[in-house]
Amino acid sequence: MKNVRTEPTKQLRVLQPLEDVTIIEGGSATFQLELSQEGVAGEWARGGVRLEPGPKCHIHAEGHSHRLVLSGLGLADSGCVSFTVDSLRCAARLTVREAPVTIVWGPQDLEVTEGDTATFECELSQALADVIWEKDGRALAPTPRVRLQALGARRLLQLRRCGLSDAGTYSCAVGTASAGPASLIVRGGCGRRRGWALPGSGAAVRTFPGADPVLPGRRAGRGRGGFRPRPAPPHAPGSAPERVVAVLSELRSVRAREGNGATFECTVSEAETTGCWQLGGRPLRPGGRVRIRQEGKKHMLVLSELRAEDAGEVRFQAGPAQSAAQLEVEALPLQMCRRPPREKTVLVGRRAVLEVTVSRSGSHVCWLREGAELCPGDKYELRSHGPTHSLVIHDVRPEDQGTYCCQAGQDSAHTRLLVEDRYSQIDVKAQKGCGRG
Repeated sequence: MKNVRTEPTKQLRVLQPLEDVTIIEGGSATFQLELSQEGVAGEWARGGVRLEPGPKCHIHAEGHSHRLVLSGLGLADSGCVSFTVDSLRCAARLTVREAPVTIVWGPQDLEVTEGDTATFECELSQALADVIWEKDGRALAPTPRVRLQALGARRLLQLRRCGLSDAGTYSCAVGTASAGPASLIVRGGCGRRRGWALPGSGAAVRTFPGADPVLPGRRAGRGRGGFRPRPAPPHAPGSAPERVVAVLSELRSVRAREGNGATFECTVSEAETTGCWQLGGRPLRPGGRVRIRQEGKKHMLVLSELRAEDAGEVRFQAGPAQSAAQLEVEALPLQMCRRPPREKTVLVGRRAVLEVTVSRSGSHVCWLREGAELCPGDKYELRSHGPTHSLVIHDVRPEDQGTYCCQAGQDSAHTRLLVEDRYSQIDVKAQKGCGRG
């Protein structure tokens, strides 16, 4: 009987692993890896969800190479991208950053008459961005006379009842972009045309700031300069009656998945009212993942890249009026983005380090040896830094050889630890040397 020699099955290996990709929102990301065998069919996933070919997802496989191209990406698309074939899995991190906001066109020079309204305007490349208006280099804050408005991508600065002190240069800035300065010239009220005329004659009528016109032949009432002052309003001089702010449209509760965004809207009865937002009892400020917008009577809060710890009560308050709703964040399943090798060899007396990277920072992982959970001590050291977790085995001995496992949620990774005696290595080298002799 002839002995038939069978070739051992070649183990599938990753020759060129996936690499982390960082892009600007709206752009495309390409992930590529190379395997040791041709004609292997694998599966791509993002955030644990299987990817299928489509207009924004292109999957290519040619020879040893496998490529994934994702286009039209948004901030919520950040996460773990993985390629799996049989028991082999390779993963990398996709990070989508917010596109820098630019100013499409800026404010223009204005000339108004004292007492009139001056309106500066600019347009941004994005609708959700915070603009800072400045006068002569100093930031402006909303007041009853100074209104800051947002209408889609347009931003307006309104100066009501302009006085001579409002003259100067005005500019706007968003992020690192700025526009201006634009000049504001305020003509004094006395600069208006003066003269005498009968009604309908086409000539000027004699006028003074804050006074009714005095027609020729009519005796002026008492008052300095011979003009008749207008009667005072029934309320306090120089002020409008105070209006009570009320909520017209309440906040609605939002349920969103981790990594996605959430938008809250509240409409109040007065357009000139400023409000404040809170999440879980903590005041919110614009910046980072928080955007706050006001368009007339409508106030909006936009939270991006949600985390599980963001869940809680969202509250808006404007004067005595307030509204509250709940934000629920559905946590994504914890996954491993980078796994330890299937097999690791270490010399006796050295230390062995097994390391994994998971899809979420601050998560808990569990290390086991032959099914028994490991606890930190002199022998084992458990480290964690952000999404990376490490198991350090000190002073490795032959009895430490075995299978080690890391569990992260429903995901797990196994490594076979082999321990070699340094003296056995010397003996093997010596035998090889004798054989050559």
